[in-house]
Amino acid sequence: MEPIKKVNMEDVYTVYKQLGTGRFGYIKLAEHKQSKQKIAIKFFPRPQTKQVDFIREYNYSFFLSPHPQIIDTYEGMHQTGDESAFFFVQEFCPRASLREAVEATNQQGIGEANTKKVFGAVLSAIEFMHNENLVHRNLKAENILLFDSNDYTRVKITDFGLTRKVDSTVKYLEYVNNYHAPELCETVVNEVLTVNKSTDIWALGEFAMRLCHTALLELLCSFPFLKSL
Repeated sequence: MEPIKKVNMEDVYTVYKQLGTGRFGYIKLAEHKQSKQKIAIKFFPRPQTKQVDFIREYNYSFFLSPHPQIIDTYEGMHQTGDESAFFFVQEFCPRASLREAVEATNQQGIGEANTKKVFGAVLSAIEFMHNENLVHRNLKAENILLFDSNDYTRVKITDFGLTRKVDSTVKYLEYVNNYHAPELCETVVNEVLTVNKSTDIWALGEFAMRLCHTALLELLCSFPFLKSL
């Protein structure tokens, strides 16, 4: 197994603002001092983060990153010089998440044409994961990054903290979001669940509906039996 290398942050990176937070850590914009490249550093605070969980997320992120619709994770597992956090480095997205893009439309959605582009790109990434017998398990608009506001084919999925192998078992930890399948909403804390690809499939459908809000309503209202309602 690749060793976790201790890094004196001030010597290697200039760390800027925080870009986002998650269940297991937070992400900050940074610049690699030698190359001047803008990057995103994902930090996992210690001792809250177990080393095995950090290594698992890094391994999945790095393994999946060659796919064009998955965020690029650079090689190397690290911890800060003061040992306060583990971290790894990813490419920086200069635009926004799809949630932010949709919110910028006043919740009207990004339209049918752009939804098809996004959905096709995300579906390609999820198909790749499923062919490798991996399930994302946390697919939502916040975890899909838009790299070009004028080109909705340039999106990448991120955050593999909940990713697991098909048919592995996990404990339910009282975490439900609006993209979760109905059966997950009925589970109780510490109930053992079997990881299944259907979790991602449901999330994809929910995700598509949210992106195409306006276009979907227009389509539904075009049916004769609904026009009279």
